[in-house]
Amino acid sequence: MTDPQLEDFHDEATWLEWRSRVVPALIETDMVTTAQTRAEFIEGARLLRLDQVRRYDGRVGPTPVQLAIADVLNANRTLNGILEPRRTSKTTSIQAVALGRCALRDDYQVGWTLATTGQKAGERFRKDIVSPIERLYPEKPRPLTINLSKGSEHLRWPNGSHFYVYSPQNEAFRGGAFDLAWVDEGGEADAILSEDLVGSILPTFDTREHGQLVVSGTAAKFRDGNMLWDTITDPTAAVYWHGVPQDIPEEHLTAWEPTEEFPHGRVRELVEQVHPGIGWLTPLEAIERNYRKFTPLRFGLEYLGLFGDIGSTNSLIRPDKWADAGTRDPLPTPPEFFGLAVSAHVHQTSASVAVAWRDARGRAHAGLLRHQGGTTRLGEYLNTKWRDYEMPIAYDPHQSAARVEIERLERARPKPKVIEFNTNDIKTAAALLVDEIHTGNFTHYRQAPLDEAARVSTKRMVGVNGWAFGRMHDEDDPTPLEAVAMALKSYDDLYARPRLSIPSMVLD
Repeated sequence: MTDPQLEDFHDEATWLEWRSRVVPALIETDMVTTAQTRAEFIEGARLLRLDQVRRYDGRVGPTPVQLAIADVLNANRTLNGILEPRRTSKTTSIQAVALGRCALRDDYQVGWTLATTGQKAGERFRKDIVSPIERLYPEKPRPLTINLSKGSEHLRWPNGSHFYVYSPQNEAFRGGAFDLAWVDEGGEADAILSEDLVGSILPTFDTREHGQLVVSGTAAKFRDGNMLWDTITDPTAAVYWHGVPQDIPEEHLTAWEPTEEFPHGRVRELVEQVHPGIGWLTPLEAIERNYRKFTPLRFGLEYLGLFGDIGSTNSLIRPDKWADAGTRDPLPTPPEFFGLAVSAHVHQTSASVAVAWRDARGRAHAGLLRHQGGTTRLGEYLNTKWRDYEMPIAYDPHQSAARVEIERLERARPKPKVIEFNTNDIKTAAALLVDEIHTGNFTHYRQAPLDEAARVSTKRMVGVNGWAFGRMHDEDDPTPLEAVAMALKSYDDLYARPRLSIPSMVLD
């Protein structure tokens, strides 16, 4: 068939044939199309000028994935999750549905926000919605009213329908009554904001015949408490999700195409299989360019619908135990004797200097003296701490960045004393720290880099049946935990006997 014009989509056969051209989704629930829903989408698409603006492929009009997203929403379930890669026009699709319903349904109320900032929502409203409507109707009066007052942006139709734009704070939705409440960029909401938004939106449906909550966006670094993840994995929700399986082998993401070094790399193949914008909205070459600039984690989030594991059960340290160990008191001045250690990221992107000691009851205390980006002037700082405290500095010689700084430090006069940890020391230090945390014999001082390291920590296998602290993704920074672990073991080795013995199973 030739490319249909916008008005041609009133015909059900045309609509279904065009919709069938989208690449298969990872998850897709029931789709519904009726003469009414098609008319609504067409009206919304007309207001957004989808029949006028040329896409990358040179065509005008909606793409197949836009029709599919509309029909998933038209199944009329209360919860709706739309997860699509970047450059698939998912936001435009939902905008077309919402605007069309407002235009053709009496007293239809829509609330829209971005789970980022209210300012960003206002900017997108002006650019994505108001601009095409003003170009479609350059002269007043228009068939709808546009309000651009900051903080109260909205569209109003003569039939009593409204399209409101809100900041993501929960107060924005409280007290309203909505037929459609839409949270875009839902993957960006942290656990607290996610809970607030859902808790404030769902009651707004109580006085409407059938309200819908739509959460859309791209994949996020974390799953637990993320409203987009929670929605797309809810068995009662309507879901449309293009992406790779979440258990895909990591080796498949190591190269754009197979190479001698990475024979299992197949990112190009994966993108062609799961990205519904290829050939319609974006060239494959542009995505390849981004792949070569992004880390595997970032590319997986943006283009493959692959969620990260931050904050999930893959973390080594139990979040409840870590929270129980924290105090909001400032890090105190260390006692006369304590352990001092340094750790540097393998990519030289960060470094941490930590102290640790035990109190009279044998309880471990630890915190960061310094956490910095990169390793510049790290040796100078260590030399300053040596002159201040004259405590030996523990380090892992397998960390090349740390070794370089220690070698510079050893040229200072007077020469600081250092402690070189071997592989067994590193394994024992990690096991000791985790055991102290999980048995409730540890206090930390709620420092953000240390909290983050504990949140994303994983086991890195070392030697035979041994492990140390590791990272799931290149962006993760385990150096605060590594430094704390070495500082605690250094203190125990030099000044005290550990109060607790470490079961052999912990070291395995």
